[in-house]
Amino acid sequence: MDETGRVEQYIRGVLRHLYLKDEYRRRVADDLRSHIAEAVQKKPVDEVLKDMGHPRKIAAEIMETYEDDYEKMGFLNAIAYAQHVRDFNVKSTARVGGWPLVHIATGYNESGERNVAKGIIAVGDTAIGVVAMGPVSVGVIAVGAFAAGILAFGAVAVGLLAALGAVAASVVASVGSVAVSGGFAFGAVALARFYAMGAYARALYYVGAYGESAVVPIWMRSLSESLRTRAIPFVVILSVLGFVLGLVPLVVLQLRALGKNGRGIR
Repeated sequence: MDETGRVEQYIRGVLRHLYLKDEYRRRVADDLRSHIAEAVQKKPVDEVLKDMGHPRKIAAEIMETYEDDYEKMGFLNAIAYAQHVRDFNVKSTARVGGWPLVHIATGYNESGERNVAKGIIAVGDTAIGVVAMGPVSVGVIAVGAFAAGILAFGAVAVGLLAALGAVAASVVASVGSVAVSGGFAFGAVALARFYAMGAYARALYYVGAYGESAVVPIWMRSLSESLRTRAIPFVVILSVLGFVLGLVPLVVLQLRALGKNGRGIR
């Protein structure tokens, strides 16, 4: 491989570890080319690249200058970058009322307190927002290992209107392996004030594998008949979906913990 090829390969290696929008990635690439072109006037290209260090190291140093600038990173890049550093706290400049449109926060601040994401869209270890995503999330729409909101999705989901999860509880409607609701519950174990359907179901009106209430509304009877051959797979799929929704933030946390011992991590 000629000198130009080795330089471009090195630059691609740096870009691979950058979490920036394309415009700023191109700027970084141009700056690196200029720096290397100037340095090779005094040393062979191989020595220049060796002195610069591993591409991951260069990328980590570059990201330190950008990590407080959400606008240059963007939503998906900021979330990805958060998984590679111990502590991260960034907000969009756009605001709605007193809240940032996007707030992504993980780890701890300089005072040793846990960073909490608070925004219209909040993503973090603990997230509070209109749309909240994280191991512990509270919002209008909440997704997490423990999720609480008007609509909640997670391993343990508590919703005002609806909840979907391995364990789901809500005022209006719940779906999960264990579903508890004031209105309608559907699950392997379904407990509700008014309507329940599942393997084991109890409510004012219920249809279950072990019996049904004396009176069953027509719509429940129709739904029961349509699901008769698919009820168990349907419950399993929904329960697994709720579990996965809750598990994803935990997996991300574990990957972050493992990544802290890797190269390029502050």
